[in-house]
Amino acid sequence: MKWQLRRFLEQHHTTVYAVWKASGISKTTLYAITNDKMDGVQFDTLAKLLSGLEHILKRAVHIEDVLEEIRDGTT
Repeated sequence: MKWQLRRFLEQHHTTVYAVWKASGISKTTLYAITNDKMDGVQFDTLAKLLSGLEHILKRAVHIEDVLEEIRDGTT
């Protein structure tokens, strides 16, 4: 799995700060996710992230919007 949060935020003209305010996830965690520096994530954190993004965008946000599945070691 590869994080795509930076791309998603850029596409939707929003910021890590806005997600932090809307989700309650720590800035450190959000910046690690944004820079694809987190190898794993708690389900609770993922749920908060999606909920925060939905609050900002006023629409449904899905896991595949922020995570990309990588198979067979390809990027």
